[in-house]
Amino acid sequence: MDPLSELIKIDPQSIGVGQYQHDLPTARLKERLDFVVEKAVNRVGVNINTASISLLKNIAGLNNASATSIVAYREENGKIESRTQIKKIPKIGPKAFEQAAGFLRIEDGKEPLDCTSIHPESYKATKVLLKELGLDTSDLGTQKAKDVISDCDTKQLMQDTGLDSYTLKDILDAICMPLRDYRDKYDAPLLRKDVLEIEDLHINDKLEACNALIPASLAAFVSERPPR
Repeated sequence: MDPLSELIKIDPQSIGVGQYQHDLPTARLKERLDFVVEKAVNRVGVNINTASISLLKNIAGLNNASATSIVAYREENGKIESRTQIKKIPKIGPKAFEQAAGFLRIEDGKEPLDCTSIHPESYKATKVLLKELGLDTSDLGTQKAKDVISDCDTKQLMQDTGLDSYTLKDILDAICMPLRDYRDKYDAPLLRKDVLEIEDLHINDKLEACNALIPASLAAFVSERPPR
């Protein structure tokens, strides 16, 4: 359902096609590949209750040990109900929580804001903002919220909440689209169920191809768009 969750399990250097990757310094290539992978995962975010160790360890502030600890905690204690509960997980210290919390999503949890990209440290300001807009957390993602925000005075809201313009914009976007996946703005692959065998191809056919297996070096240095 989500190619990123599967492709993340593959060492990026193993996806190479041809000799392109050998034209680059190994250490530099690995550094750049790791950066692109981490950037992609953090921009998309993960569901902490379903994400694999391979996915979790690429979240800012986490590593293989802390990701393994999250999965073990999940298996022993069941669903993680809130971001606050993450602090109870072994190997997740205050600094790791501070870095990772905004990228770890919790759907249908105790705190509605936990399913958004809003960091817990901004929850208080977010609730003040919602009150100023005449909204509450039950309005997240609704048409009502989108209509109110489209007509709001952002300069006045900055004064009322003390938020800077960038943080305010991010919070307003998250209120409109709490489960936003920025990949949604790209066209999804066009799947053809009528083309399954080589015999189904005909001269002059035009088909959309998959670019998931382009050379690893080019994937790192040219494209930072996560697979959709």
